[in-house]
Amino acid sequence: FLHFVNDGGRSIELAAWSRRTLETYCHATHDRHYPIEQAGIWADALRTAAPVVVNDYPTHPGRRGLPEGHAALRAFVSVPVLEGANVVMLAGVGNKELAYTPQDVLTVQLVANLAWRIIRQRRSLAEAREATANLDAVIRAAPVGIVTLGEGLRILSANAAAAAILGGTAEELGALDLR
Repeated sequence: FLHFVNDGGRSIELAAWSRRTLETYCHATHDRHYPIEQAGIWADALRTAAPVVVNDYPTHPGRRGLPEGHAALRAFVSVPVLEGANVVMLAGVGNKELAYTPQDVLTVQLVANLAWRIIRQRRSLAEAREATANLDAVIRAAPVGIVTLGEGLRILSANAAAAAILGGTAEELGALDLR
């Protein structure tokens, strides 16, 4: 499973569960967002900012009931992904045949950290694309002439106001070299 942490650590959002679990073992209905205080002991990884390993869930004293239709849970590892002192994501695996070991915890932690770096990079790229699109829209709509220049004073782009001032279309100006 993968959960994103929201609202300063007060709620979590289910981002992914294994397809096999959803198709084969789990038929519980649940909200994608829910308060952390309602989450089970697997979410102690968020509460403590440290990995949680439970190798005998059915007899664990901190066990909470699972929702109706939830996959049977025998054991699990849950790890936090940290940015500074803040937990930003939880990841985990469950129901390994043998007891989970420190090596298993390390493996899940490494995979979770890598997944978070990829997610953060994709979010940053999406934000940069949105910012660029917004800036392009402002430049196109500006009542003043705006030209962007590349290496060697080649015009990369020009808005309609610049085209009117310089004569020609924005596309024609894009082919000009001002050297």
